[in-house]
Amino acid sequence: MASSAQVHSASLVFGPEPVRQSGAYAVIGDRSGRVLLVRTDSGRCYLPGGRIEPGEDARAALAREIEEECGCSAVVEARLGKARQRIMEGSVELDTTYWRARLGEPQCESGEHELMWVTSAEALDLLHRPGDRAVVMSALRNGLESVA
Repeated sequence: MASSAQVHSASLVFGPEPVRQSGAYAVIGDRSGRVLLVRTDSGRCYLPGGRIEPGEDARAALAREIEEECGCSAVVEARLGKARQRIMEGSVELDTTYWRARLGEPQCESGEHELMWVTSAEALDLLHRPGDRAVVMSALRNGLESVA
């Protein structure tokens, strides 16, 4: 009687566990169906937003980050979804909450990053993080203009 052997493989990861952080990011659209991205000095593109500081709630963190990055106040509207993703070469595990938001009044002459209004197809090509691409794809399915 022949027996079959099963081989189970496991991936081994050596090194420290990733640091857990939380972040809030926004899909900001305009009436033309374009989406707002920020480009950092490294040339990478992201949705506006950033990390949530200890004691800060997600909406407040997102409004603060948009003001810092874009130079405008923000109206944070509805939560769109969540994602968990590894960033910074796997050293950080980011629990991300995505929101629909719109820009408010200018608060300073310019923000920290270059602002780019791009088509949704361009956004999918330019966005660095998979979670950001996924939320833009979802917004497309549900009508990106509805986030304006």
